Amino acid sequence: MEHRTRILNKIEQAMKSACRQTELFTDAISEPIAAEYLFTVEVAKAIAELNAPAADPYVIRVERDAETFAKDCLKPIARNGQGRFGGKMILRRSQPNVDRKGRIDVTVYTEKINSGCWGHQPLCAIEVKGFNPAKELVLEDLRRNLCFLNATGETGASVLEFTAFAAFHLYKRTNLTQVQNRETALKRKYESFLEEVTGMTGISSDVSVVRVSLEQYGEVVPGIDYDEIDLSKRHHIAGVIVVMSRTQVMQGN
Repeated sequence: MEHRTRILNKIEQAMKSACRQTELFTDAISEPIAAEYLFTVEVAKAIAELNAPAADPYVIRVERDAETFAKDCLKPIARNGQGRFGGKMILRRSQPNVDRKGRIDVTVYTEKINSGCWGHQPLCAIEVKGFNPAKELVLEDLRRNLCFLNATGETGASVLEFTAFAAFHLYKRTNLTQVQNRETALKRKYESFLEEVTGMTGISSDVSVVRVSLEQYGEVVPGIDYDEIDLSKRHHIAGVIVVMSRTQVMQGN
C-alpha cells in the first residue's frame, strides 16, 4: 500500500501542476488547453521525484505498448505454477488478451524481493484524459486497466498491484454550494461508470475527487482609469482519480 499511496499523491500533484502549466499558453487557467500529453508528462515527472539516482525504486515508462505491458504482468517462469523449488519449470508462452491495443500513458515498474519476476516488475498502469472526457473513452480506459489486473497465463495471475485513471472536469459556476454539489455528483458519475465495467469480481475500486483549482471571484486586472475584475477568470477545476486493484493484493500489503 505504500507504493500506491505515494504514487496517487504524485498523480494529484501532477494534476495541479498541469493546470498551472496551461497558463503559459493561454494566460487563463479557466481556458485550459486540451493536451493530454502535458498531463502525461507531468505525471511521469512527479513520480520520478520519488526516485534516487538510477531510477530507484521506480522505472517509469511513457507510452508503453499495451500488449507488451500485459505480458510483463505475468511471471516469466514458475514451478508447478506455485513456485516450489525443484518442481517442474513452467514458462510463460501465451499473450494475455488486451481489450484495446495501443499505448498506455504511464507505467511504473519496481523490484520486489522473491516475487518470481526477473528484475523490475509492473507496479501500476496509469491512463490520463484531458478535460471533460466522453463516457465511452473513459470506459475504454477502465476496461483495459482491468485487463491488466485480470491477466492470466501459464505462470499464474497478474502481478500488477493497481491501476489508475485520471481526468479533469471544468465548471464555470463557483458558488461554494455548487462546487461541493458538483464534486459529489462527479464521484457518483464515475462510480456509475464502474458499474458498467464487467469482470470486476475480485477487484476493488475507489473513486476520489480532487479540487484542482478554484477561483470564485475573478481576477483583478488593471484598467485605463481603475482596476477591474475579470469575471471570465472564474472557474472550478475538479480532478477525478479511479483506482482499481485486486482484492487479495490490497489485503496482502
